[in-house]
Amino acid sequence: LYLSIGERARAGQCSLRTGTELRMQGHLEEAIVALATARLELDGEEAELKAETELGRLAASAGDVTGALEHLGAAVRGYHAAGDDQTAAHLEAERDSMGERPSRGRNREARDGRDRLLATDELRSWKDTQ
Repeated sequence: LYLSIGERARAGQCSLRTGTELRMQGHLEEAIVALATARLELDGEEAELKAETELGRLAASAGDVTGALEHLGAAVRGYHAAGDDQTAAHLEAERDSMGERPSRGRNREARDGRDRLLATDELRSWKDTQ
């Protein structure tokens, strides 16, 4: 099954929205998969930065402050590089506040699953075959 560039972009946006909604509902395992998929499907710097931001928020929801700081830091740098200093400033404030509040982790499995998923190249190799 081959998707056109437009279809792939729409699928990526759908995965991003789904991942965000799942994260907000506390379905962390499912959110990990949706956001990792979105990151692979999306083309364009802004879309990838949105996925990186959501992965940071997901890590924070799972209690992984280090992962959250890592992802949000990458998003901040990306937004600065793209010239979107306002979004970068909002994310910097969000990132900086993470060290000040206690972990809101709800699910160790979600954090472990996220680490397994992002540490492997399986999804990247899948993307290359599409």
